[in-house]
Amino acid sequence: MTSGSVASAPTGRDHTAATEDISTSQAWVQALLETEAEDSRRLLLHALQALPESDAASRLAALKEESRRLLNVDPHQALVLAEALVAGAELVTLPSHRALGLMAKGDALRMLGHYPESLALLDEAGDSFLAHGDELGWARTRIGWLISAHRLGRAREALAVVERAREILTRQEEWLLAGGLDLNTAVVCQYLGLYERALELYERARRAYESAGDAAGARAVWATGNRAILLSLLGRFDESLALHQDALEAFRRHGETVHVLMEQQNIAFVHAGQGDHTRALRLLEDALATATRSDLDQHAACVMLDMVECYLSLNRHQDASALAQAAAEIYDRIGAPVDAARARYFVAQALAQLGDSDRALELLNDTAIVFADTGLNRECGLVALQRALLDQAVGRWAESLEAASGALALFEDLKVAVPQARAQIALARAHLALAHTGEAAELAQRALGVTRERGLLWLAHEGHHVLGGVADRRGDLPTALESYETAIRAIEQTQTRLATELRSAFLEDKLQIYEDAIDCCLRLDEPRRAFEYLERAKSRALVDYLIATPEVRLRAPSAGDQDLVDELARLRREHNWFSERLHGTDLDVRADAPRPHELEALQAGLAAREKQIAHVLERLALRRAEVQGLPAVPTGALAPTTASLPSLGAGTVLLEYFFGQARSTVFVVHDGKVTAVPLETSARAIRRLHDRLQLNFAGAAAALASGQPLEPLHANARGVLHELYR
Repeated sequence: MTSGSVASAPTGRDHTAATEDISTSQAWVQALLETEAEDSRRLLLHALQALPESDAASRLAALKEESRRLLNVDPHQALVLAEALVAGAELVTLPSHRALGLMAKGDALRMLGHYPESLALLDEAGDSFLAHGDELGWARTRIGWLISAHRLGRAREALAVVERAREILTRQEEWLLAGGLDLNTAVVCQYLGLYERALELYERARRAYESAGDAAGARAVWATGNRAILLSLLGRFDESLALHQDALEAFRRHGETVHVLMEQQNIAFVHAGQGDHTRALRLLEDALATATRSDLDQHAACVMLDMVECYLSLNRHQDASALAQAAAEIYDRIGAPVDAARARYFVAQALAQLGDSDRALELLNDTAIVFADTGLNRECGLVALQRALLDQAVGRWAESLEAASGALALFEDLKVAVPQARAQIALARAHLALAHTGEAAELAQRALGVTRERGLLWLAHEGHHVLGGVADRRGDLPTALESYETAIRAIEQTQTRLATELRSAFLEDKLQIYEDAIDCCLRLDEPRRAFEYLERAKSRALVDYLIATPEVRLRAPSAGDQDLVDELARLRREHNWFSERLHGTDLDVRADAPRPHELEALQAGLAAREKQIAHVLERLALRRAEVQGLPAVPTGALAPTTASLPSLGAGTVLLEYFFGQARSTVFVVHDGKVTAVPLETSARAIRRLHDRLQLNFAGAAAALASGQPLEPLHANARGVLHELYR
């Protein structure tokens, strides 16, 4: 998983804020917020010139305080006030307040994800404070500056100045500000994989906020929420979820809209880490809608990446690739190269599954350079692991062994449980392919220990699959079948945690386990059991049918979701219009057929409506799952599952075909018995014949274009078809 959405601290209450005439100052600040016309806002600022300097300073201080307060409520409004503060301070020539305005503007731009501009403004503010002998002001600028520098890939450089700033803050007993600096330093250490140091800093930030008393407000909660993110990275999901729930309620009480959004995303992050993608996607859909509606591009991109990881786990690789690319473009636009690299790592992961290994490897190499340069060791390990999986896909087992070993070493050093288990499984697969059965079994058992300890049912099937392969290689077929059965039970119980509409592609990368179990049963002369595994694997056909015929599910899950049903009806009407305009409503010749210049727009409109319909259907499915509920997460031993024989009428014979990689069989079901009849062909042979047909069709097209005779190609095609269907 990604590292969630971390809270970072602003610069704290301005100690020059005057208390006199505060009602007038508040009214003036409110007027600036409510005034949209630039000329009117300029008149309000020019009014400062008619005031005594102390009164003007008081109003500017109130402006700074309100900008700080709005930072975690509405950063766009915070930016408006920060810009007004800079302009007002310049009008009345108050350099210290101008520096405060630059700092406030830099912090607002940071919250909006504009990191280059933020860093430049915070540097300018810091220099201005130092020029006037205000080292405390400079130290305050480092709180937000640290995060912007980190987002631009300058984390290690930024950490070098932290101690100087903290020494200034603690010497002057500015505990609120010291807590903010500790919090942001912990965030950076967390991204760098310095997890123990980050935990220490979160605790130190909490103590500093406690020392600040009531003035700290919700800030101690930030330390709690960020610590919870780190616990989830370490695989301590139950602890993390409890802390996130506490933080969410606290942020709601304090009205911190941005942090409520972030905590919803973080809770989804924990659910996804536990394999509960239905709940995760439900929360992430809402978080993305909120971030998009509020023009919070950086937060929207962060939510997108968490959704991408869910899509990858569900084998929805096209969706994952498109969404990760969209996030990368947002990060490029706002100037966040490290986050853009993280997004493109996910693009590479999706492309690898879609078969574009060359492009995937190119992206992995590019992102690896960024991660290495910025010291993101966890991400370096993830790239190495993905390279190992790419090597496995093409049978480069020795290379895979080396890459997976490097990834595992990084993860063990960082003590991150889930990536560590994934690397152990990848390494075990490589050892198994190289006939190192002892090493494969040991690594698989270690990974399964993590899945049991952390409740990672969604990952357990991979470890059991490896153990089945080890037993198979050793000739112990009963033990192999037992491991395959355990793996299949883990898959099927994980599947029950998914909304029906999310199950369509879930089995796509897991069917090999069913095939291995069937093959094992056939070698053990257990045809009935082999047939049951085939039936269990094919049970997703009904789900696929439901996905393809969504018209039967138009009722809103709850009254509040009727707007989605209405939107779906509108999109379907538009889809029908585009379809009829393109294809007509019957087979007769059309007088109003679209002109060539219209075709592209009509096709684009049709494709767009299809994509929007799919998105609305998914949102309805997620809401329905929330309303109706899902089964509880299974605990303890995995319960056995069986598939009964179909009920057939007297004299009826059922033939069901199985085409495996190694062998193929037709199952004959009659009179309550199952017989397995071997077939000569296999999935590999069928694929080769299919490829030959494709080449034949391509040759026919070329022959037609050049006027060459087609009879030799016809003869070849007849031979292929005869071999395929004999």
